[in-house]
Amino acid sequence: MNRGRQKGFLIFLLFLLVLNCFLAENRNRAVMKSDMVINEYSFQTERLSAYQKMTLGLPLNLNKESAEGLTAIPGIGKSLASRIVKERIRRNGFKDINELKAVSGISKKTFLKIAPHVTL
Repeated sequence: MNRGRQKGFLIFLLFLLVLNCFLAENRNRAVMKSDMVINEYSFQTERLSAYQKMTLGLPLNLNKESAEGLTAIPGIGKSLASRIVKERIRRNGFKDINELKAVSGISKKTFLKIAPHVTL
C-alpha cells in the first residue's frame, strides 16, 4: 500500500472507532430512559385503587391489599375477603399463593378463578 492509501485507511478506522463510541453511548442512554419510564409507571400504579388495577389487568398483592380492595377480584365478596385478611394475619403474610387454599370458602374452583388476579 502506498502512503496515501494507508492514511485513508487509518482515517477510515478512526471514523469507525468514533462512530462506535457514539452509538454505544446512545444505546446506554436509551436503556436508562426505558428504565426510568418503567420505574415511573411502576410508581404510578401504586397509587391506583384495587378496582383500577383490576380494570387494567394488574394483579393485586395479597399481602398488601385491604379486605375492601380484595373484593375487586372476581369471586371474592366481603366475607371471603375478610377471611383472607384474617388468614394473612395469622400466617404473618402469605409466602405462596397456594396458601389461599387454606382459607375457608376457597374451593379448587374458586382458587383457579382468583389465582390469575393475585400476586405476592
